[in-house]
Amino acid sequence: MQALKKIEIILGAPDLHRLTRLLEKHGLAYTVYHHVTGRGDRGVRGDDDLTASPAISVS
Repeated sequence: MQALKKIEIILGAPDLHRLTRLLEKHGLAYTVYHHVTGRGDRGVRGDDDLTASPAISVS
């Protein structure tokens, strides 16, 4: 068993395809969690139909 590093990226739905292509190009495994909601420095973010904020876990 080898040690892995985990990176989490939260982005708007319009950027998802571009990021997954980049990850695949570099042979990285990833998991996508759809409909992520939360609160950050820009206020509350929902998973409405326009942004549908997904989170990606890369290992």
